[in-house]
Amino acid sequence: MFDRLAELIDGPALRSLLLRRASANGLEREELDLASRQVGSLNQLPRLLDTVAKELESRARYWAELGLQPRARDHYLNAALWAYYAQLLVPHSPERQASIYARCVENYRQAAPYFDHPAEAVEIPYPAGHVQGYLRFPYIEDDSRVPEEVEEDPACAEGEDQVDQPVYPAEPVPCVILLNSFASSKEELHYAENALLNVGVATLSFDYPRIATNSEHRLWFLNQEILGNAIYLHLAAHPAIDEERVAMLGLGLGGALAINLAILFPARYKAVAALSAPYELTARAERRLIGARTPLWDLELGPRELVAELAPVLSLHQRLQELACPLLVAGGGRDPYITAEETRWIYEEAASQDKNLLFCPQASHGLYEMMPSLRHEMAQWIKQRL
Repeated sequence: MFDRLAELIDGPALRSLLLRRASANGLEREELDLASRQVGSLNQLPRLLDTVAKELESRARYWAELGLQPRARDHYLNAALWAYYAQLLVPHSPERQASIYARCVENYRQAAPYFDHPAEAVEIPYPAGHVQGYLRFPYIEDDSRVPEEVEEDPACAEGEDQVDQPVYPAEPVPCVILLNSFASSKEELHYAENALLNVGVATLSFDYPRIATNSEHRLWFLNQEILGNAIYLHLAAHPAIDEERVAMLGLGLGGALAINLAILFPARYKAVAALSAPYELTARAERRLIGARTPLWDLELGPRELVAELAPVLSLHQRLQELACPLLVAGGGRDPYITAEETRWIYEEAASQDKNLLFCPQASHGLYEMMPSLRHEMAQWIKQRL
């Protein structure tokens, strides 16, 4: 009874959110709108999106077999995104959701080497396992090198294709760490990365412990200090990254995490940008949002239990006076989760001498309505401080 009521309440809102979010992150809005109108109920939408993903996978394999990698790449990327949004909407079936997301991960992995800015899969040491991520570098014409020590692949002697080795800039480049929403994954950040890569900045995206590809029981805890240290040390050890020029871009709760990491490690980061970040998720927000228990919560903010657990740790109340690095805060006036007051509080209370506020009165959570121009503006702001 309650599930049906929630569907009736949230159905139109979920469709609207899906259209804004997916089109902002690379899918054609017309195709999404057509797909969403072909179903009679919200429960039918995941199956339709997954059907489109499977068709794109089939086309991608066809082009790959013909050796037309650019066409295969584009289809694999689109298949990954359609599958990603399909699994977001799967109700009450963790197994099915995980199965669809696994195909999203595999499709993106197939496309990764062939992007204009190839995505290199990385594993970042973390207690009891590794955090999965992608590292991407800006393209610098006629000024690149391969790793100094590259061993020949034994498979090459057996007649198998040699996998291309990563190509890195000749000189170390600045890097931005992307801290995504707890309701997202690294694959969804592709176009956010592109905006930064286009201004000459490397990017690192990853999945949090307990979320997405790191949801195995062995990565059962998320400690912001341990995670922040692991991510930064991984970058600092890379010969093509300038560890003196590292910034962070956080989305949703990732924005609060980014600001907290800049406070915890004040000497490490040149700048931090936070988009739709909460000031705090304590009693007021928990009563308003967790109490509502609608599917929109999971779709935009992340698993309720994890968010509730980390809310006190991520709170920025009485901490912003410790923030010293440049800060960019962006928020929307129609955000049902993060109020306009919270966005302004972050801006006003931050002790940063160099701080900017981007407030969009007509935008909702994630400011999807303002993409891709907002991404470009944020990338330019970050680049100027690196």
